[in-house]
Amino acid sequence: MAENDRVSLKIFEGDCIALTGDNEALNSGLLNVLAGQTTVQSGTKTIYPLLPQNDTENDAEKLVHRPLAMLVSARHHFKNVSNTSNFYYQQRFNSMDANNALTVAAYLAVRAANPNGTLAVIDNLVSDLKLASLLDKELIKLSNGETRRVLIAAALLASPQLLLLHNPLAGLDTVSRQQITALISKLANQLLAIVLTCSPFKLPAGVTSVGVANVGKPWLYTPVQNFNTAKHKPVQIAINQPLLISLWNQTETPLFDTMVQMKNVNIRYGDKVLLNNIN
Repeated sequence: MAENDRVSLKIFEGDCIALTGDNEALNSGLLNVLAGQTTVQSGTKTIYPLLPQNDTENDAEKLVHRPLAMLVSARHHFKNVSNTSNFYYQQRFNSMDANNALTVAAYLAVRAANPNGTLAVIDNLVSDLKLASLLDKELIKLSNGETRRVLIAAALLASPQLLLLHNPLAGLDTVSRQQITALISKLANQLLAIVLTCSPFKLPAGVTSVGVANVGKPWLYTPVQNFNTAKHKPVQIAINQPLLISLWNQTETPLFDTMVQMKNVNIRYGDKVLLNNIN
């Protein structure tokens, strides 16, 4: 670990910490350390379990079964119905393979098979994450935004004290980003602690502090109100315009009027219309 990669961080109940900067490897590694998936090379990591207020012996016993941290990755790791193999990217386009997948309701029911995953908890999560319309849908048929919401619901079923989100807004459309951002803001107002990675220009509402990891620069940690986005502009890469033009001119461009043409194109999966009479 380089001197600039040395990180000191304390996370308290109710914190919502955004990890950003161009050192994605360090930020991802930090999430993995917090999740217990990677060991630290030097220094120490200590997590103190927090008992509920006015805790009793029963509360303390329940905490033994409660994971301290749950990590929601940017990519899912769904398996087929028989739990023998992972889905592959094109699987949703093959109807026979797509049918070999759990529905959202079945997946959440499996994930709720722990002391904290009660039916009432599932009902609350379905409402908060707007999953009601997805319950009968196979996992492999979910969009990126829908998948992200289901994964967060599955993580919350375990009632963790620390929720770790790896780029929760990456690859989402505007509506999905708004839904996930609203959820993060709501969770941040509860006693759950959240650590997430994101772009410095897309900090979700509810973030309380920001950790900045840039390659070759010291780790920076600051309250969100002191974080200046203007200081974290993307690196501008100089383009050799003469070289680019010379390379472009080496190949003669064929002349044509139409490259791609579509007439009255329709695409539908069951009741879901993706394209409707597109020209």
